[in-house]
Amino acid sequence: MITQWINVKYSLPKDNEAVNITWVNRKPVSYYADIKDKPFTATGVYYKGNWYWWSATIQDYLDEYDIFEPEKIDETIEVIAWMPLPKPYIENEVDIYKNTSILNSNDLISKSEAIKEIKRFIDYLDEDMILRLSIAINRIQPIQSEHKASWIKCSDKLPSTDKQVLFYDNSGQMYCGFYNSKYDWWQSGSGVLKSCFVTHWMSLPFPPEDK
Repeated sequence: MITQWINVKYSLPKDNEAVNITWVNRKPVSYYADIKDKPFTATGVYYKGNWYWWSATIQDYLDEYDIFEPEKIDETIEVIAWMPLPKPYIENEVDIYKNTSILNSNDLISKSEAIKEIKRFIDYLDEDMILRLSIAINRIQPIQSEHKASWIKCSDKLPSTDKQVLFYDNSGQMYCGFYNSKYDWWQSGSGVLKSCFVTHWMSLPFPPEDK
């Protein structure tokens, strides 16, 4: 799966496929002037030349009517990049993570041991690609914990109030929105969900540099 931002100048997602997007407002109204050209992340859908804000019903509307004006992204907003959504949370994912020796030890390990451990997660990559990945990981700066792209159980930790995240409910539906600690509910473009229905969440990836 692609895990990097893709510039829309070079490639676009399939029609009516929900993806993460980075967008900028080129001409905000005066009282939002401070957000001009500032990148933000959200979830959207590309369909027949237009971008739409993602919601639980948008894809059905587009399949049936080919357009849905209420969710169509305004002309002042430019979508500059996209990436596929992460795979749904797998319940034993956290156990696998905790039980992986490479993650629970500060000892140096051999190339063969590193490849074996990494293959437990990404066994569809060949050895050369895995080795290149492990070298790259060792060279990058540590990522702040709140931006690690992994699902977090709501029972373990909740996001900061009004921080935009992806969240997952007990029916298998994914949303992009916010958690409100004051009222203990989750807000998305589709409406409000009580906390008892939301099981996991994760931070959105960092937006790309707009070059």
